[in-house]
Amino acid sequence: MYAKGTNPMREDSPATASGKKGATRVLMTAELLQAHRAGSVRVAIGRSSDYYGPRGLDSGIGDRVFDWVLRGKKLGWLGSLDVPHTVSYLPDMARALVTLGVDDRADGEIWHLPAGGAVTGREFLSAVCDAAGKPPRFRAISPSMLTLAGVFSAMIREIKETAYQWTDPWVVDTSKFQATFGPVEETPLPEAVEATLAWFRSRSA
Repeated sequence: MYAKGTNPMREDSPATASGKKGATRVLMTAELLQAHRAGSVRVAIGRSSDYYGPRGLDSGIGDRVFDWVLRGKKLGWLGSLDVPHTVSYLPDMARALVTLGVDDRADGEIWHLPAGGAVTGREFLSAVCDAAGKPPRFRAISPSMLTLAGVFSAMIREIKETAYQWTDPWVVDTSKFQATFGPVEETPLPEAVEATLAWFRSRSA
């Protein structure tokens, strides 16, 4: 729900995304926090960026990166290969969500879940290719390419609404979580990539 140009994103950044998906998330957040204030339900909201990891399917950097690299396919990265983008590793996210579930200090608040330092698409895909023992074969998928593909796919038409998250820097500030519950050590990128590849290999075996 953060608008184009919000960098880095903080929990108190204005939730002013103009697209329908962002607007829906803004409304859902307001309803949940109102229910918490009314005492109807206990709410703590954890937010993360694009995720990968073991069992990480249906993500822009999930099976379409790790499964494809193992199959020798050329990889694609939406937007620019050379702007920073925060990526979230699923086991790190899981540990953070458990913290929010058991610590009363989380209640009634929005939290950005810990994630490693932002990386460029080129850095991330190069790390995946290196770990898989494959040549670095990848390309950027531009908004104009999405427009063309969207003629034939409703799903791709929907992706175009949030393409700015990939063409511009998309950096998440997690200092609020770290200051309250931390310090939290995130899994280093090489280790996370290796574990993710191992799971995808076992899945296809």
